[in-house]
Amino acid sequence: MERVVRKEQNKFILVIVLGLLAAFGPLSLDMYLPALPSVADELHTTASNAQLSLTACMIGLAVGQIFVGPLSDIIGRKKPLAVVLLVYAISSLLASTSTSIGMLVLFRFIQGFSGGAGAVLSRAISSDLYKGKDLTKFMAVLMLVNGLAPVLAPVIGGVILSVSTWQTVFIILAIYGALMFFLSFTLKESLPKSARNEGALKSIVNDFKKLLTNKQFVTVLMLQALTYGILFSYISGSPFITQKIYHMNAQQFSYLFAFNGVGLIIFSQITAKLVDKMSEVDILKLGQTIQMGGMLATSIVLILHLPMWCLWISFFLLITPVSMIGTTGFSIAMQVQKQGAGSASSILGLMQFLVGGLLSPLVGLMGETSVVPFIVIIVICSLLAQFIRIKFLKDITL
Repeated sequence: MERVVRKEQNKFILVIVLGLLAAFGPLSLDMYLPALPSVADELHTTASNAQLSLTACMIGLAVGQIFVGPLSDIIGRKKPLAVVLLVYAISSLLASTSTSIGMLVLFRFIQGFSGGAGAVLSRAISSDLYKGKDLTKFMAVLMLVNGLAPVLAPVIGGVILSVSTWQTVFIILAIYGALMFFLSFTLKESLPKSARNEGALKSIVNDFKKLLTNKQFVTVLMLQALTYGILFSYISGSPFITQKIYHMNAQQFSYLFAFNGVGLIIFSQITAKLVDKMSEVDILKLGQTIQMGGMLATSIVLILHLPMWCLWISFFLLITPVSMIGTTGFSIAMQVQKQGAGSASSILGLMQFLVGGLLSPLVGLMGETSVVPFIVIIVICSLLAQFIRIKFLKDITL
């Protein structure tokens, strides 16, 4: 009995620590979002240039995963985790000292690189410890903790901006990184030496080659990338849509963002309940269908400039299924891959943030009061995802 209780306590601690690690991405992005308009004003730059600081962080998140994930398959998870957390804290502090958009973009890239490494290691540790449907359930619980980040981060950011400046946001993130650095020492190494890749660079290249020629893995990879393309376009465009077109202030915007964050948590827990009743492929299809409806609703609301409450509902339907698609997609990808979990996880993370990073600045191409680029992006991503789902997802067997 005592051993069972201790095991549950250890699992609880593991969920908290890994959830906080996985939260580096949404925290780095979402806490900063309400500040985008003020950053553009204070650094005397355009909305599109201000969004480059968001893009730099997203690309950093992508690149960090592709480097550190495979590296952790060779040397283990714990040592690289401590290093990247320290780098995250330092780069966040340096970002707060930026006096030009160029400086901010540079430090945001480094911050994203180290934050992405923390996120990929969180997923890799999870896949070391759990497999199959157990992994799906654990990832859903992890999403509950991780899901608090998009709920709390924009609210915290909005509150900070109401009493201080955008620089304070980065100081808070630096403190968070430092705390996680010390907390990481509570984790045990999850990848024993016997399970590590010993072929170094050649092994990593071979793993990537095999993964990218695995039709089932690539199918899930593309679905994940397109889904997160929609999410990051929303992240980049929503501050300007709500504050410049619907005339909300930074704190009001943070409430809208938090509302969708709660939805992400709800959908992740629905996924955990459904996994015992439906196949993971069917759950993924359900999530995509809901998101397709959200895309249509959001496009209509923005084109007709319908009331604010319509925007809240349409954004909710567009964004909240991401946790359902993301959780099941990751589990499916881990089951169909035959290579290292770190390499597979890093490719998934790379595509998510790379696509998001490339699409984000496009949202502001026609100015901060135009919704046309945002609508075009979510329509194309949704239609491509539906095509891939109909054409290729049926071939996946678990």
